[in-house]
Amino acid sequence: TMITTSSLFYRKIINSKKELNKFIVINGDSFCNFELLNMVNYHFKNNSSLTIAVSKNDGRNDAGNISIADNKIKNFSEKKGESIYINAGVYVFDSIIFKYVKSKKFSLEYDLIPNLISLDNIVFPFLTNASIFDIGTPERYLKVKNSFNNIFNW
Repeated sequence: TMITTSSLFYRKIINSKKELNKFIVINGDSFCNFELLNMVNYHFKNNSSLTIAVSKNDGRNDAGNISIADNKIKNFSEKKGESIYINAGVYVFDSIIFKYVKSKKFSLEYDLIPNLISLDNIVFPFLTNASIFDIGTPERYLKVKNSFNNIFNW
C-alpha cells in the first residue's frame, strides 16, 4: 500500500540519522494473532533481509501468494490466484532494504518484496498457524468484530 511505503521512505530518512538496523511493519488492513517476539527472534537467527509472517492458505484468493523452497521465500505475487501459503501482513525488515527504496511512491507488495526476492536477498518465511482476518473494508471489519464479540462477549 502507498501509506506503508511512504512511511518506509520517511523511516529511511530517520534511519540515516540513527543506528536502527531492524524494524517491524504491520499492514493495517489485516489482523493475525501470533507471538511477534518469536518472529523477531527468528529474523535475527537467520540474519534475514526480510522476514514475512506466512500462514497456510484457507482458500483465499485475495492475499499475497508465497512460494517457499529451501526454507526461503522464492516467489511473492500479490493477489494473483491461490497458493499453499499466503502473506499475513507482518514484516521484520533489515535496514539493508533502504538501498532499494528509491522514491516515496512504490508498493511494498508489488515492488519492494518481489524485487528483494529477485535480487537474491535473504527473505525468510515465519510460518504461523494463526488465522488471518481481513479488516480492509467496513463490511469485513464489522464481520470480524462481530465474530470476536460472539467469542469474547465484548
